[in-house]
Amino acid sequence: MMRICLITCLLLGFLLSLSGCVMPEMTLPAATKEPPPAQATPPVAAEETAEEAAAEAIQADGELGDILLAELKASPAAREVLRSGRKMALEEETLIKGGCWHWMTELFRRTGYTHNYHMVFKSKYAGPYARQEQIQPGDWLYYVNHSYKRIEHSGLFVHWVDYPKKIGMILSYAGERRKEPARYRPYDLRHVYFIKRPGSATAVAAAKP
Repeated sequence: MMRICLITCLLLGFLLSLSGCVMPEMTLPAATKEPPPAQATPPVAAEETAEEAAAEAIQADGELGDILLAELKASPAAREVLRSGRKMALEEETLIKGGCWHWMTELFRRTGYTHNYHMVFKSKYAGPYARQEQIQPGDWLYYVNHSYKRIEHSGLFVHWVDYPKKIGMILSYAGERRKEPARYRPYDLRHVYFIKRPGSATAVAAAKP
């Protein structure tokens, strides 16, 4: 069959050449290009870590961002107290009967650390005073209030604002008569004479990296 087709084509070409006709060139269909492989989509970015979220908060509100970052870096027990304190102060705007000591007592009660704590340092108003490195986020401090008549004051330590100058951010309650919720405010912590830390000493030590 193939021989018959070949002979037929040759005869056709011969006859066309005799008649002066030129056999048209056969054009092959243009080769179709395969579409390039689709580029692999980049992997979906992992969810933001807590520290990245805090970093964004710092850009939006430096003070709040520092507070959130301090919570993230704190031990589990301290983190719970810090977060509950922030909720009482900024979200619930909790007012209680009494002063700074009563507010801190209520905070430790709400978080379950009324009895579950350990004493890091205990002295008197006149001293001796705690070393700066003994203070950690989430600690309940008693200190001399240099910003107001050097009276006794207590509050929740959050983070250092100026470590060399011993200025720390404290969450504290002014008292029921002020009718204001607890607030974050920097204090001079040169004279701290009481440090109570949530959680047992063993649990806090085990939680450290």
